[in-house]
Amino acid sequence: AEVRVPIVFWGGGVRPRATVPEGTGIRDVAPTLASILGFRVPHPEVRSGKAVEGIAGGTPPRLILLVAWKGVGSLDLEATPDGWPSLRRLLDEGAGTLDGSVGSLPLDEAAILATLGTGGLPSEHGITGAILREGRGVVRAGSRGASVSVIATLADDLDQQLGQRPRI
Repeated sequence: AEVRVPIVFWGGGVRPRATVPEGTGIRDVAPTLASILGFRVPHPEVRSGKAVEGIAGGTPPRLILLVAWKGVGSLDLEATPDGWPSLRRLLDEGAGTLDGSVGSLPLDEAAILATLGTGGLPSEHGITGAILREGRGVVRAGSRGASVSVIATLADDLDQQLGQRPRI
């Protein structure tokens, strides 16, 4: 399975053409976004993700858009180099890599999205797949009665610190 993915930071608060080092993973996205926002995440010790040094710079943005492509890895992009001009421009102008790490297997979308949002791996946030074992059987992640991440997402932390004022 492809475990390399594109990771790109672009726009306000991002140093243009900054280097995203080898080994950067999706668990580093939320802490890097917090750094770009100038936000100190409470309890950083509960997640393994770290802010990528040298990415944050300039005026923090008022809006962040996080895009996750389901089923698209770096191998897919490399196979069609002319098929993604917008992403190429963002990579060239912002800070990014095609060698981002997913950080865990299997490649389950619920676990990956929880990792993106929390900065922790499935072993830390507890969402290991789309189907979760619960007391009396199995449930889909995100459904009523399903376990929730044991680590707050960046959005949750921002809402808490800002008195629930942000509109998401």
